[in-house]
Amino acid sequence: MQKRDIYSKSTIQLLAEFLSSRDLDEISLRHKELLKDGTSSGAIQHEVCEIWRAAIQNYHGKNLGLLAGSNISKNLNGNILITIAANSATIGDALTNACKYHEIYSDAPHPCLENSKTNVSIGLAELPEDISAEIIRHMSECMFSTIIVTLRTLSKQHIVPLSVHFSWPEPEDTQDHINLFGSNITFASDRNVLIFNNEVMGTSIPYADGLLLDALKNHATKQLNDIHSINPWSQKVTGKIQLFGSYKECDIKTISSSLCIGPRSLQEKLKKEGTSYQDIVRGIKIDIAKEYLLDTEISISQIALLMGYSEQSAFNHAFKRWTGHSPNQFRNTLSSLPTE
Repeated sequence: MQKRDIYSKSTIQLLAEFLSSRDLDEISLRHKELLKDGTSSGAIQHEVCEIWRAAIQNYHGKNLGLLAGSNISKNLNGNILITIAANSATIGDALTNACKYHEIYSDAPHPCLENSKTNVSIGLAELPEDISAEIIRHMSECMFSTIIVTLRTLSKQHIVPLSVHFSWPEPEDTQDHINLFGSNITFASDRNVLIFNNEVMGTSIPYADGLLLDALKNHATKQLNDIHSINPWSQKVTGKIQLFGSYKECDIKTISSSLCIGPRSLQEKLKKEGTSYQDIVRGIKIDIAKEYLLDTEISISQIALLMGYSEQSAFNHAFKRWTGHSPNQFRNTLSSLPTE
């Protein structure tokens, strides 16, 4: 099992144990199933959404996400991201490092920072489009709550954001939100972000150890590089398309959703690997077309139809654009090769 899977499971355990403490038996049973060996981090994130879905249906109290986040933040001792954050020089450094190395912790949608001249905003990275608005609400409030409580614990100061923006309508009672975030809260916004002024970002973290931080970051960077080399996103996309059984039935929204990431974020990750979703699909098409052409009993017109082209000429043009050869040239070249 990869370390990231273990980390992801620990997050599920913290979340699920909090929810099950509210007498939600369905959650308790669900999280026990998820903690079995062999569950991948990608599957885990889907299950996190299922835990939230079941919790929302069964929990009749208010502000589920806020309460869960506060609970999780109090039980993160030994967490690699928190250890890195705790040894960062300032709050700004802590948040930057946590966002940078979040991928070693989980495949889950991660927090991302945006800097301006006067402030810093933090929100969830692009989410899959099929996550419900309710799950986004509680997932976001959980993350924001975790961030605020953790920053206060690390800095030993009452950190308050400059403002908070939520995309959902204002609830009837906002006192819990005000108690946690302060009074500058905007509901029904076009985004979900915490905003801090740069002065807060410069708040120092007592007892931070620079030498330990360097060692931790070196270790985290190695883990991040291992993740990218062992299981790059291009392989994940290829595997998902093959799992669906047909590239013709997949688009980037479908594949990105199955990987628990937004289409734009997926394209950015693929770009860092020197490819794109379109390049991957093109490569799969080429491989499939070549396999068909190996079978001389299938006519090229039939192959064109199998590849989704209504006319052979369109397939001929596409194949030559991909390979530099027409389907006939490719097939003739194969037939001229000596057989063993």
